[in-house]
Amino acid sequence: EAAVTARARIGWVKFKECGELLNSKRFSLKTKGMVYRSCVRSAMLYGCETWCLRENEMAILRRTETAMVRAMYGAKLMEETRTEDLMNMLGLKETVVQMAKAN
Repeated sequence: EAAVTARARIGWVKFKECGELLNSKRFSLKTKGMVYRSCVRSAMLYGCETWCLRENEMAILRRTETAMVRAMYGAKLMEETRTEDLMNMLGLKETVVQMAKAN
């Protein structure tokens, strides 16, 4: 669990490094999705080939990605916008949990 938590923190560090682009209204959602996939998600999943994920660890990754996707879109939790719909708008076909399981 400590490894997954550390990877989630690293993801947030990378997200904040790219924050000017990812949180800006000037860039398209597709561009934000490409930057997220190449910078943030790759940093979060580095070394995941050796992970054996339990349910609580998958929940950590799921919550982290959901928060990042909502921040990129600018959606509040109170809004009734599904995270899956937001991910499709960003061009993210699979979640970070699905990618970690596949490796």
